Amino acid sequence: MPRRTTTAFGLPAFVADPNSLAFYGSGAQIDWTTIAAPTAPETVKRLQGGTLMQLNAAGKMVLHDGTATSPAFILQSGAAETSRTDALSGYGFFTGGNFYEALLPNATGTPRVLTANQKTALGARFFMQLYSDVR
Repeated sequence: MPRRTTTAFGLPAFVADPNSLAFYGSGAQIDWTTIAAPTAPETVKRLQGGTLMQLNAAGKMVLHDGTATSPAFILQSGAAETSRTDALSGYGFFTGGNFYEALLPNATGTPRVLTANQKTALGARFFMQLYSDVR
């Protein structure tokens, strides 16, 4: 008997308005040499979707340094150093849009928010919206 598999593609939970999104070209490579080694039992370097990133001098993405003067981008989806397919064309990055601030991995505290420097680095291209779950 034949089997059918259905795959549904969706947006990350931190995207508030899909019609507001702006993207970084066709993607960018990540400079994995700048990413800290994973802690046991994990053996692969990974980044969570929504992580704030910036371009280095070589044109590769690295973790955002937390300063207000380095323009920031948001990683579109999870990334893994050992992926044989993702890195061929580069990872997707948002250059603007409407996002739920509290759902971004860089947000901290109670309530979860980005630092003032991070918000400045994202600039007016990004609009951070309050998230609430009323289920």
